[in-house]
Amino acid sequence: KKEDLRKEPENSRLWRELGSLYQDLKKWKHAKAAYKKALEVNPQDLFAIDRIGSLQETMFDEQIGSLEAKIEELANAEGKEAELEELQDKLEKSRAQSVKFKTKEYERKVKAHPTDYELKLIFGGLLLEGGSFDEAIEQFQKAVKDPKFKVRAQNSMGLCFQKKGVHAIAMTQYQEALSGVADPDSDIAKDIRYNLATAAEESGEYDSALEHYQVIMATDIGFRDVSQRVDGLMQKKQG
Repeated sequence: KKEDLRKEPENSRLWRELGSLYQDLKKWKHAKAAYKKALEVNPQDLFAIDRIGSLQETMFDEQIGSLEAKIEELANAEGKEAELEELQDKLEKSRAQSVKFKTKEYERKVKAHPTDYELKLIFGGLLLEGGSFDEAIEQFQKAVKDPKFKVRAQNSMGLCFQKKGVHAIAMTQYQEALSGVADPDSDIAKDIRYNLATAAEESGEYDSALEHYQVIMATDIGFRDVSQRVDGLMQKKQG
């Protein structure tokens, strides 16, 4: 690739391809330099802009993964409490920085690619994670127009409304999402039904919540904390 670039140093595509090779080798600085060179020779190269953003995302993911692995390794070790606390603090900060960066990056991508509904879905998820529920709902309401993302967008919208305390709308979104799932025993179906159950429980509809938890429990008793949820609601009913 370097030989090709010696022949065509003004070819931004070749610089991007070089950056991708460095990225595969996890040579982040070299990859970033190559992508920046692609932009230098062609400031209108939108692909290079996307690659720089994706590279930063990958670096955050690698950093977070490395910290999680170290924390898991030290979790049961004796005399490592201080080191473990320091690593957990670093992990929390890295996650916050990652969400902040990715939110800005996907905001840019959504503006650059207004007809890409998957980008809207991802951007909405980042806004949800960052606590910007109204802005997230706006993105999900757009993403729901694409049949491929409708179920996931409705489920995510339900989470936003649930976080806002608007349980009636949240439950409607979950029910609509659930009706669009072909396999009632699939992971996505269980996830949506669990969310529906928690929303019902939070709004005081205990019988409805119990029914949904039990449907999950009948096929997957180990799903999240569904068994404890059922036990807790049964005790409430007996009380």
